[in-house]
Amino acid sequence: MVTVVMTCKGRLGQLQQSLPLLAAQDRLALIVVDYGCPERAGDWVAVHHPQALVVRGPCDTEFNIAHARNLGAAQARTPWLAFVDADTLVGASFADDLAGQLQDACFLQPDPCPHELSGLVVCSREDFLRIGGYDEVFRGWGTEDRDLYARLERAGCRRRRFSATGMRVLAHGDAQRTRFHAITDRFLSLRINGMYFQIKHDLSRLSGLIDLPLQDRLALYDQVRRLVLDKPGEPCQIDARLPARCDFMQPPDWRLRRTIRYRFEPQEPHSP
Repeated sequence: MVTVVMTCKGRLGQLQQSLPLLAAQDRLALIVVDYGCPERAGDWVAVHHPQALVVRGPCDTEFNIAHARNLGAAQARTPWLAFVDADTLVGASFADDLAGQLQDACFLQPDPCPHELSGLVVCSREDFLRIGGYDEVFRGWGTEDRDLYARLERAGCRRRRFSATGMRVLAHGDAQRTRFHAITDRFLSLRINGMYFQIKHDLSRLSGLIDLPLQDRLALYDQVRRLVLDKPGEPCQIDARLPARCDFMQPPDWRLRRTIRYRFEPQEPHSP
């Protein structure tokens, strides 16, 4: 059986269209995370879909989707988890399409998988917990889903596809995407999150880890965020230090420091 985890903060109108399609299908347990939704989405779910478990998140002004999804996943008891956004309308065969593809050591995404559906994923609860769930260090819009997939793959899970028959996404603009984020420019947010993602995964791979320790991730994210926001329209450079470990015996009073230099800058214009 699969538990579908949906989150909502200011998306009640979308949830009212997407949740009934899931509630109509067998073999799906439902969890809705009301993350301080100003429209009281949890109350609507409790009245109209009492079979769904409502999880109440903090009433913070800012929306942290990674934290919201982790709150929902923590209450699931089925072997499989499906993370579906409130703006996603699934087809009538969604549960059946999943059933034939669930295998150990794999995670599933739709086929086809346009950018609008890239956040939809199905994975085993055991694998999700083993890698620590979504990285809650991410803030704002974008990349927390790609980060989860990279860690699942590093933990030995294969990416598989299931049919996205009849699936579509409700159209909405960037203002709604970033309404509850401190940074309302989604491409600026994507720049911060993308740089953090790339650096931390390089450091993790070179260190033989599935992910960096939380303290290192927090420090790295703050460093990237400060650097980008200081001069958002200009190139930036970061020297990231790898954990202090050596693969050879060091001479007395010597140490090896390893750093990777990252530079984010505009592309050079193509020659005609």
